[in-house]
Amino acid sequence: MQEYSSKKELIDEINKRAVLFINEFIEITDENKDTFVDEVDKSPVQMIAYQLGWINLILLWEEKNKNDKNENRKDVK
Repeated sequence: MQEYSSKKELIDEINKRAVLFINEFIEITDENKDTFVDEVDKSPVQMIAYQLGWINLILLWEEKNKNDKNENRKDVK
């Protein structure tokens, strides 16, 4: 797993990747959102749903992790 030297570097990389991903869908219309392309196992709408599912899962993990840390801090005296 790649490590980043700073929070800013990580955020910049996330933003760069997000722009690349979004740009792949600029020319997708409602008429071809469910069309499969050779060498891709998901249609554009399935790909977006897949990515949103992962984002939601990661956010849930982060929230749980934050809550677990807060609970553990309450026990420390």
